[in-house]
Amino acid sequence: MSKRIAIEFSSSTSDVIRGIKLANDGASRVLLVHSLGADLDEFGSLPEKLHARGYEPFAIDLIGHGISDGLSDLPRIREDLLCLIKQLVEDGDSIGLVMSGQLATVGAHIGVADKVTAQIYVNPELDETIMNQENRAQSIRFIIHGDDPNIAATKTKKFFSYLLGEKMMVSSLSAHLGLLQLSELSQIQNHVELFLHRYLSQKPETRPVKPTIERAL
Repeated sequence: MSKRIAIEFSSSTSDVIRGIKLANDGASRVLLVHSLGADLDEFGSLPEKLHARGYEPFAIDLIGHGISDGLSDLPRIREDLLCLIKQLVEDGDSIGLVMSGQLATVGAHIGVADKVTAQIYVNPELDETIMNQENRAQSIRFIIHGDDPNIAATKTKKFFSYLLGEKMMVSSLSAHLGLLQLSELSQIQNHVELFLHRYLSQKPETRPVKPTIERAL
């Protein structure tokens, strides 16, 4: 089993972004970005599971979170991520991006032009500070939300209508697991694998198994 390797990236300022990767030379890269107030541990075993499916996962602590430098500043996160993505993308390649909550609004302003072709959002919420400052970007988005009707009918629906590009949606069993549902719920794992294989990687070694439960909306 591949070990987690400590890594560092430059941010949009002098602060250093720190995180981990599971090396997989030549594989499609997936960047995992935790929720506000959390750190990369929020993803549980997802990096290992993505690596086992043939991807090269990177999980980072945002500035002001975990072991990264600086103070948390929501308006600068997009610039930090764009700076980091440039360091991750190799010539002719693109990467996948996983985000949640308010940070999904940051993702809505990052897209194909930035070499991010496939994005996964968990329990997304619109952040008005961000949405009023930037233009939305074209990409392919996959949204996962909890079965709580208040989330599905308000926050998720509002965010879903805000996006540009090809959009998909799937419900999950629990709104409380947050990003952990990507590694803890088998049917969600299957949907994630199908999505990444179709839109990020066409390599045989990343071909997913058939979903155990079909719940696409």
